[in-house]
Amino acid sequence: MPEQPHPPPRLGSLCTGYGGLDMAAEQLFGARTEWIADPAPGPSKILAHNMPAVPNLGDLHAIDWQHTPPVDILTTGFPCQPVSAAGRRHGTRDRWLFQDILDGVRRLPEPPALLLFENVRGLLTANQGDAMRNVVRGLAELGLLARWRVLRASDVGAPHQRPRVWITAADPVRVKTTPGAVPPRNGGRRGTT
Repeated sequence: MPEQPHPPPRLGSLCTGYGGLDMAAEQLFGARTEWIADPAPGPSKILAHNMPAVPNLGDLHAIDWQHTPPVDILTTGFPCQPVSAAGRRHGTRDRWLFQDILDGVRRLPEPPALLLFENVRGLLTANQGDAMRNVVRGLAELGLLARWRVLRASDVGAPHQRPRVWITAADPVRVKTTPGAVPPRNGGRRGTT
């Protein structure tokens, strides 16, 4: 009997911005965005135009996490102002939303198997490295294995540098450690999309 195709991975997004990280994850994993969350008026207008059928849950502090539709992948470009060289670099002492994101993930009835984060390079050095230690420690406390790397826009063919820290955090039981691996839903073998 032929193997049944798996439905596409479900994707949720926090601190969505204009949705670039989500578009990349959709392409890379063949995912389908189920919900987004960004309260800012400008990005909300862009998201409503580009993703009219996708609900915007708004401010992550107001999300009813217990009743949020489950997702396999969670993306977030959490605010960079606390760690950016262009900001005050107060890191974890200034609008640090990373802990709020982890608290939300903890309250989800079904946590995602894969989390994808993007931020500025200053994340690695803010608070003498404590901001990044906070990220890695928080992900480990959720039982997730994290990997990170600095990539520039020029590394993927763009005509400018724009270095960013990219972090993947995976549930090692549900996600293979090969790039592009996401868990199949409804049972079945694990695989890459």
